[in-house]
Amino acid sequence: KHLFEFVIPMLLIVTCTAYTASFDECGKTDGITASGIKAVQGRTVAADDLPLGTKVIIDGHTYTVDDRFGGGYKNRIDIYMDSKTDAVRFGRQIKVVQVIKEENNAESNTHFLHSGVHGGTSYSL
Repeated sequence: KHLFEFVIPMLLIVTCTAYTASFDECGKTDGITASGIKAVQGRTVAADDLPLGTKVIIDGHTYTVDDRFGGGYKNRIDIYMDSKTDAVRFGRQIKVVQVIKEENNAESNTHFLHSGVHGGTSYSL
């Protein structure tokens, strides 16, 4: 890096919802995400307009975009949860999200419309 090169954090205002690996939400129950790894509560989020592997900070917690809605949604993040009760309780919340740039991200210069694994059923009140 150059002496005067610095990073300005990218902040987004997004609608956050929550999802689980249940059949009625994903059309399957194995929990395998669009990136090919198993969804993990506290780590996995779905977003259509951010590259897979992108790290995001929501409420001070770092998550990884490992999944897709599959509908080309913009400004939405779905947080994976193990419990449907917790997902319903989370509801729909507007959040300020910090996006952390990943230097080695293969998708960083591509269009991010993906027919992902997660079918887009999110719980909100």
